Amino acid sequence: MRGFFVFIFLTFFALQAQAQKHELGIFLGGANGITDIGRTDFINPLPKDYRPGEPAIPLVIGGIYRFNLNPQQSLRLNLDYARIIDNDRLAAEDYRYHRGAKYSQSIFEGSIVFEYNFFPINADQERGHSPYIFAGAGAFMYNHPQYKVAHQLREGSTAPSSPTDFETILEKSNKKNFSYTMPFGAGYKYKFNWQWIVAAEIGVRPTLIDDLDMAFAKPEDFSYTIKDGLDGFPGVAQEIQKRNDRLIVERQIGDHSNNDWYVFTGLTLTYTFGRPACFCD
Repeated sequence: MRGFFVFIFLTFFALQAQAQKHELGIFLGGANGITDIGRTDFINPLPKDYRPGEPAIPLVIGGIYRFNLNPQQSLRLNLDYARIIDNDRLAAEDYRYHRGAKYSQSIFEGSIVFEYNFFPINADQERGHSPYIFAGAGAFMYNHPQYKVAHQLREGSTAPSSPTDFETILEKSNKKNFSYTMPFGAGYKYKFNWQWIVAAEIGVRPTLIDDLDMAFAKPEDFSYTIKDGLDGFPGVAQEIQKRNDRLIVERQIGDHSNNDWYVFTGLTLTYTFGRPACFCD
């Protein structure tokens, strides 16, 4: 992760030292996951009901720096924040709908991509338009759940009346994990008034993880506490182990042979500045 950001910094510094034309701007749109929970649409940035009757907006917002190599090629640095939401109750598949799982995930992403415009648009011109494609590499930070499990006697009890007569309390928290992605996608640009470019784009992010939807817990994500010497009662230790195993299995949802993806869909607006580029042969 540290090496990735060093690479971005050095690339940015090198471009600043020699760049003849720059663009700065913003990205605004919606985000969706392609995961084991919720709808199975590949592109669906629309608001979703995370809680009944409470639509939530899966927002993505970020900043862009673009360096134009020539009228048809660019390097672009992206820094984005996204919130991804999904709910099994919105799925068309019966097995998902009846399962009823849901998640809300926050992502901070940094990436650098190469853009190719099919028509010249980076030249010194008042207007222009072009479809474009892009691909590159990125890193992102996301929430990964951690669980604290406490086995204890029920209030007012001094001993369990049977091996199952005690309570298990589960507390959930999140920690920040890092992973990598290879963004790619396509869009359409329109340049106007010499220095402004607006674009609509869809960018797909395959990942190396299967817990973006918080649906895959590992044994190391759990910590355990057994209070009041509870495990000293006959048969209780075996019951505690059964409950611990069940808690892990219940938090391993879906097909774990496939990693999760996420998608950004939205608009960019950039302002071109610096002395005009000299794209010479």
